[in-house]
Amino acid sequence: IFFFVLTFFPGQVLDAAESKVVPAVAPINEVGSDDLLKFEIFDNPDLTSLVRVPKQGGVSFPLVGDLPSFIGQTPQAIAADLKRRLEDGYLRHAQVTVTVIEYGPRSAVVMGSVVKPGRLDLPPTRPMTVLEAIGASGGFTEDANRTGAALIRDQADGQRLSEPLDLAALAANPALDRRMQPGDILVVPRLDRIIVIGQVVKPGSVPVANDTSMTVSKAIGLAGGFDRFARTGKVALVRPGEAVRTIDVAAVLAGDRDVEDPQLKPGDTVFVPESRF
Repeated sequence: IFFFVLTFFPGQVLDAAESKVVPAVAPINEVGSDDLLKFEIFDNPDLTSLVRVPKQGGVSFPLVGDLPSFIGQTPQAIAADLKRRLEDGYLRHAQVTVTVIEYGPRSAVVMGSVVKPGRLDLPPTRPMTVLEAIGASGGFTEDANRTGAALIRDQADGQRLSEPLDLAALAANPALDRRMQPGDILVVPRLDRIIVIGQVVKPGSVPVANDTSMTVSKAIGLAGGFDRFARTGKVALVRPGEAVRTIDVAAVLAGDRDVEDPQLKPGDTVFVPESRF
């Protein structure tokens, strides 16, 4: 017999949500980095353990060894997987309890034409939507391009995807709103400017004149150049309605004529990621 007990803080929602961008009505029940979990196996107190979820997700558990990454999984799924592994040659009947003892920090970034751009804490036990995140960032500025925003999200395979968002349409129909997830970057461009964010000396907006040729490398230069931890060969160009393009700006600056330095348009966002080394 298998049963599951889960301890929640007040106000937490119980159903599981998918790891992709989902409507805001989907509740939260995923484990995140730095969450503290308690594992208990009925009638086997020696297997009771407290686990702080590492950034890579998985841990080693007595008898069964390494477990896959917990991040993005529900506690129910973690318990079911552990039950299956324990009953595969170790215990005849594994009654598993997983309890969330403490939540780690969860945050996203809202950049561009909002009153208070920057890092934003996400509540661990309830959804925060895109429009709520904008509200928590002070709301739109007058020159915000509300039809050309983008939600940037890193995928499990390391790819970075950008979903175009028409914020005016979301405001008109809240049922279409999206849920923010830890690590998301929400970009609200200006109507007449380019946004440069990430590992540059002076992140922010760059004006674009109609008679000026503005490329990715020039925009980074106007933002003060790369910061010391910039991943210069993996700069992302985010343009509403198009797939994210990756630009090797290091090669451009080194004079490699075979590498494109794309022309920018008002509303574009240039994102310089942090080096992982």
